[in-house]
Amino acid sequence: MKTAVVAAALACLAPGLGFAATLTGSNVVSSTPVTLSTVGTLDWARWPGYTHKGTAISNVTTTGTLKTYTSGPRLIDGDAGGMKVFGTAASFTFTVAATTVERTLTYYIAGWNSTGKVTVTLPGASTYTTTFSSSTTYSRVITLKFRADAPGTLRVTYSQTAGSGSINMQAAALSQSASSTKLTWAAPTLNSDGSALTDLAAFKEGEMEIRETTEEPVVSKTARVVEEVSIGKQANQRTETVSDTVRRTDVDVERTGAQPQRAARYTGAERRKNRGSYAGAERRAAL
Repeated sequence: MKTAVVAAALACLAPGLGFAATLTGSNVVSSTPVTLSTVGTLDWARWPGYTHKGTAISNVTTTGTLKTYTSGPRLIDGDAGGMKVFGTAASFTFTVAATTVERTLTYYIAGWNSTGKVTVTLPGASTYTTTFSSSTTYSRVITLKFRADAPGTLRVTYSQTAGSGSINMQAAALSQSASSTKLTWAAPTLNSDGSALTDLAAFKEGEMEIRETTEEPVVSKTARVVEEVSIGKQANQRTETVSDTVRRTDVDVERTGAQPQRAARYTGAERRKNRGSYAGAERRAAL
């Protein structure tokens, strides 16, 4: 939070400095001779061969058929040579170190019977593009002014989009303005009410660590006994008196084919006394 406040304060005190990345460019027809050490005070690079002052400008990568030439339209350090690529989609690409201080890149290119396109990108800034075309030999100087919001990389691509000829390049030069705006600031010694200011820690740049916490609800279910039910079985005994009426059955037997005789009738007591078994003849005689 302190760093953000300090950054906001600096932006208010020095609106010319700014913190956003910027990238602008221009495309000029020119074949004026060049002295690289004069233009590239910070760094420069010369092709073919990648002769260079420092390391801020990288070597180039190419697509398409690559060739070198010795007699171009522009003298650089007294030499008119350079390199070229042929065919649609042929290209040159290199990178340049970018910082929060504004820098200027001057790019020396040429071509013949082709349409060329320069595309430049820088993180946080709008892409710069420029296109040019000629059926004969042409020579251009591309000037780029850029500043990054943090140390980064500028990427430059020169490509052939049409034509049966070629696109050419010779050199790139990098410079940085020697003048700069210096901010000075003295910590206040008094409060707004005139009392002595003793806590100066709030006016010092630093880092603050804030631990972020979150709350996560935990839901659970607990069984609780609210009532009890007892189930049992109880055995009971009881005595019951059952009464009934004893009945008697009399049977009359009648013989067929003879005078019927009434069957002997026995009482219950006589039956109990006479327990012998009778054969068929005895039974008939008894009748």
